[in-house]
Amino acid sequence: IIKSNKLPSDGAASLEDAPKSKYEETDETTSEGVEDEEDKDQAGNDKLDKDWSQLVGLPTFKFQHFSAPGKAYDISSFSESKIEKLSKPDPAAMVAYNRRQLSRVYPAGTRVDSSNYDPSLAWAAGCQLVALNFQSCTEGLQINRGRFLENA
Repeated sequence: IIKSNKLPSDGAASLEDAPKSKYEETDETTSEGVEDEEDKDQAGNDKLDKDWSQLVGLPTFKFQHFSAPGKAYDISSFSESKIEKLSKPDPAAMVAYNRRQLSRVYPAGTRVDSSNYDPSLAWAAGCQLVALNFQSCTEGLQINRGRFLENA
């Protein structure tokens, strides 16, 4: 069962003071992990509390061009090949775009062997979220580890 509390909107000091959602802690899940059927939609998927989903989700939109208007928290997704195509002709435009928008880069779907691309190009373009395959220790993963080693 998905459990969450609504965020305080009435000046409450903490989540304990906030009104409880229908997903507050319950004993509806048995030791076998059987969930209450009312917490599933018609397709059998877990229902999410609307307030909780808005907190943890970011609105996504399809990239159209560098000058397209958008909010700072809107996010666009790019494949590794799309970042390469957009960044090579005008790297400054991609960096400027990423100063005002969030960008997520993901490995090409043809990488069925869990290999990785070089994340350096996406970082240089200012992309904030650069996804990598962690199944095998590839050069791209080693570059990622080296970049964030100081943060460990």
